[in-house]
Amino acid sequence: MATTTRREFLRRTLAAAAGAAAAPFILPGRARGAEGKAAPSARVTLGLIGMGKMCSGHLGGLLGRPDVQVVGLCDVEALRLESCRQRVAKAYAAAAGQGTSDGCSVT
Repeated sequence: MATTTRREFLRRTLAAAAGAAAAPFILPGRARGAEGKAAPSARVTLGLIGMGKMCSGHLGGLLGRPDVQVVGLCDVEALRLESCRQRVAKAYAAAAGQGTSDGCSVT
């Protein structure tokens, strides 16, 4: 069994602490969720089934949250589905500061 000297232990601990302290300066802001955006690891991706009254009501609240991303919609009624798809595309285009957005997958 290898033994660790006190000096070796202190050297390794100091190096680890220095690395942890420097992490905010090394990692890009988008990895930590800078500028009011959720970090990718903290974001919930969501697909919605059935674009009726209740789901349409929830959709507005979900689109306003930075920690939720709507990635899919599904409904048997094409007009309702297209209306919700346009809402999602418009919301994400506005959030990205662009005129258009790919929006989400539609089934």
